[in-house]
Amino acid sequence: MKKLREIEKTSRLMRFDFSSPKPYKTCVLIIVFSIFFGLIIFQGKSMLMIIGYSILIFILPAIFSGIVSKPLSESLGGVFYLRRSMLLSFLCLLIVGFISVIGFLFNRLSISVVFGYSSIIWLRHLALVGTSNPNHIKSFPGSVLQTVLGFAFSLFIFPSKPFLWIAFTIIFFFSAATVVEIAKTPVKKSFGENALVLLKQALGHLTNGSLELESFFEKNGEEKNIDVGVISFKKNERIKASVVVPGIHPGPFGSLGGSDLPEKISRNFDYPVFVFHSASTHDENPVNSDEVAKIADAVKSCVDDAEYVSGGSRIVKKASKTAVFTQFFGNTSLIVHSPLFPTDDVDPETGKTAVLEADNAFFVDAHNNLEKGADSVVFGSSMSKEIIQLSKNAVSTAKENRIDNIRVGVSSKRIESDDVGKQGVQVIVVEANSQKTAYILWDGNNMLPDTKKKIEKDLEDIVDELIICTTDNHAVNLTMDGFNPVGSSVKNTGIISKEVVQQALNNLEDVKVGVYRKKIRMMVSGKGSTKKLTDTVNSTMSILKYAMPASLGGSVLACTFILYLF
Repeated sequence: MKKLREIEKTSRLMRFDFSSPKPYKTCVLIIVFSIFFGLIIFQGKSMLMIIGYSILIFILPAIFSGIVSKPLSESLGGVFYLRRSMLLSFLCLLIVGFISVIGFLFNRLSISVVFGYSSIIWLRHLALVGTSNPNHIKSFPGSVLQTVLGFAFSLFIFPSKPFLWIAFTIIFFFSAATVVEIAKTPVKKSFGENALVLLKQALGHLTNGSLELESFFEKNGEEKNIDVGVISFKKNERIKASVVVPGIHPGPFGSLGGSDLPEKISRNFDYPVFVFHSASTHDENPVNSDEVAKIADAVKSCVDDAEYVSGGSRIVKKASKTAVFTQFFGNTSLIVHSPLFPTDDVDPETGKTAVLEADNAFFVDAHNNLEKGADSVVFGSSMSKEIIQLSKNAVSTAKENRIDNIRVGVSSKRIESDDVGKQGVQVIVVEANSQKTAYILWDGNNMLPDTKKKIEKDLEDIVDELIICTTDNHAVNLTMDGFNPVGSSVKNTGIISKEVVQQALNNLEDVKVGVYRKKIRMMVSGKGSTKKLTDTVNSTMSILKYAMPASLGGSVLACTFILYLF
């Protein structure tokens, strides 16, 4: 097994992206904090003077820079949003305000204002080159704007030395530029790409749905043969539902590549389509949405080309350190691995070997039991061997439980929750010789252990066997820590599952089964590409952990030295 702690650490970079407050709310905060700082540093003045000074020193530079930074940055080829601009100005105001309070306490108010406004170019420049325009020169006007406004408005109150303003600002600017260049090095070395351009594209996707970042995956992907397995259920001449097991991974995040895979496939059909998670990892992420369309086309072909027959088998469960379920549909078995302990992805090699041992089968990773830091299953590990052996045993036993007819019922429900994708929860109930088995498919990225237990408890008397699965949809990963399994937000999962299962039970009908598999060529992330990207990003963060404090510390020392000299 392989620890996913490094990949998990990288996914948590999503916490740096969040929905900024509406501009008017930020303006209110700017005014409130400005008056607060004014009450402290202008003690002894009349309230009218305190308000007037606060407006000049704090409010006007913050609000003007927040409003003007957007058109200024965009006129120079950048992309900047008013929400982010106002929030950045507010954060810089807090820095200036706290430094001013410290200066007041040490009777150095005037110089502290100079230092505070000069220092904020460090933060503003990092933010602008990272989110607006990676060009230092074109980002500089927006970076220095609040500093210039602070200098201009403070002249009405404090005598200032322009030399100190200029010297301090230059020091902090070049300090920020140095940090940026250091941060760009690992990505440039590994992929030949500008890390800031990639960051801008990622933020563009998160902000307005831009798919520019897919071009990076396309450049670094590789073409592979991908298996698409389909089990279709037909009532008379009507397709009642289809189960799809594609040999790709539904990532990386948002709606990029294979993310939101169930919705991207299902929207092409006028009947229910259940997109299960195969044995796959981030190395099998489709590089763009067009590649996903190939899967939908393959599914249509499989449904049309399949030979529809009656029969299947009762479901068989084999368990030891983990659990495997197997059920025949026609002459093909569906193998579902359902871990008994927190586990992440099962790798493709394990799934392929289990299928080979079982002869004619599709392998599904239920992906239903996750905690932070959980292991993935890699080929050759003890868990991988266990899954392969259990699959072989389960298929052998299922062959002895073949029957001539099965009944199938389906149902679904959309869920409004940030840990559940657009397909919500879908259920297939299969009745084989009076044995009723419910396959519950939640459209999310794995499931909390307690949530799984709750669903199992609420449905223990409803069906004979219960298989809880998730689609591993990475569209739900846009959270503060990148960890958002089913159960993180959605409530009443047991009640919802029970309701949908009951509807599927009421929908049971005799069906014929059509099974077909198709091999297609697709561009995917490629072997080792995700690990390479993960290692590169984590290397960058490790460097910045030391470079940023060193940069700020060096700037402060340099400014102190200049102040001592002059």
